[in-house]
Amino acid sequence: MKDFLKILFVLVVVVIAFVSGRNYGESSILESKDYKETKSNLADSARSDEELRLMKEKFQNLLDSADLKKADEVYGKMMTLFLVDLGLRISEQQQKDLDTGKAQMAMCSPSSAKASVAVKEKPVEAPVETPTAQPEEVVEKAPRFSKLNSGRFKSTEWTLVNSSSAEEILRNLEKVKLTDIDAFLKGAPRTVGQDLQKYFGTFRGKVSAIDGSDYGSLVIEVGPAEKANNVTGEVKFFRQGKVQSNSAFTTDAWGYKPEGYQGNMINVGDRYLQLYKIEGSDKIAGNFYERLPNGTTKLIGSFVLNRTDRI
Repeated sequence: MKDFLKILFVLVVVVIAFVSGRNYGESSILESKDYKETKSNLADSARSDEELRLMKEKFQNLLDSADLKKADEVYGKMMTLFLVDLGLRISEQQQKDLDTGKAQMAMCSPSSAKASVAVKEKPVEAPVETPTAQPEEVVEKAPRFSKLNSGRFKSTEWTLVNSSSAEEILRNLEKVKLTDIDAFLKGAPRTVGQDLQKYFGTFRGKVSAIDGSDYGSLVIEVGPAEKANNVTGEVKFFRQGKVQSNSAFTTDAWGYKPEGYQGNMINVGDRYLQLYKIEGSDKIAGNFYERLPNGTTKLIGSFVLNRTDRI
């Protein structure tokens, strides 16, 4: 009997020890740091899987309901959801899934849609305008003997012969100076008849050089000759009080004048006088030229002569 009680006591003790040890071991494992951390990771992973599944569903819903015109808005919403910091530790497979979602969103972006549409569009060709024929503008060329065109030259001559003061006459003489006397004389008819009557009289005055200095003096005398339609007269040029040249004439024509022009070109030896009668006054005026040894002509100066035979 005593042996039985001993054995029973031992068994009870063993059972109690076994139960106590098991409970202690289980509680130690449950309360350990590694166990808690592993359990937390499993819970986070499960929660991440669920949230990832929800995000994929939202992406798919947005893609299914998106209109190309609202692609900008859809793309913004997707990027907002995608870039939210969830604090998740996702697996490699989950990362691949998200990258796939990115690629799908890029395909729906407005720039991609516009690029694909732009490739299909045909360029619109601008209509080619046929130039209409414009009437040719008639430009009056300058005569070879002047820098002015023909119309301007004639207008300036009219202004000159209607000048009033000596200063105005000299200014206008400068505008009608000739650059090529030979071109002026080429083909020009001789001055005859009534065109010479306006020069009748005796005219005297000085010749001013182009620099304003006193170059000499000039006397021109013209009158009717005994023979009908003829004129007679002489042209004298003085320098330093002495006669340097004297040209007398009796002729039916005196000088040359191109058609439509008012200037009368008088040749006196190696000198040329571009002569104008000033209307409304007893004056004649003109430019004074000399022919150089090389055959060209040069402007020396100008003159304004007053009529003296009426005094």
